[in-house]
Amino acid sequence: MLNCSTVHTQLIMRKRFSMFFKAVKLKLWQYILGCILTTVSFAVPTFCSYATPSSETTFCDSFKLAAECRCVASGLPKGMCSNMELLYSRMVSMFGSLERACQFQHDTSLEECMEDWQCYRYGGTNGHNEPCSGTGRAC
Repeated sequence: MLNCSTVHTQLIMRKRFSMFFKAVKLKLWQYILGCILTTVSFAVPTFCSYATPSSETTFCDSFKLAAECRCVASGLPKGMCSNMELLYSRMVSMFGSLERACQFQHDTSLEECMEDWQCYRYGGTNGHNEPCSGTGRAC
């Protein structure tokens, strides 16, 4: 036998149950959306290649391609990204130094980032005392 109190209690329980599942459903969608956005935002750099080791003869071309790709992926115009001196100047003016710019990025180690830029711009030898780009000349 149903009385008003029982019906009222059941309705309240259904409402609470419904509200609970709506909250869980909302949190689930927020979580899923967060995962998608995180995946998309961190997936951009994976489409960009890495430079070959700084002692390889293909280093200059591969470094320019990798730097340009990451620059465009960050949202800067391709024209600004294709000029390596302009890109370097912008990077240093934005972060204050090459070291701080290299600390900010997470695609390579700090040492490799700095070494690659030094080899690209000035030539010489890398941290392993090997000639930059196989010849020791700047790119």
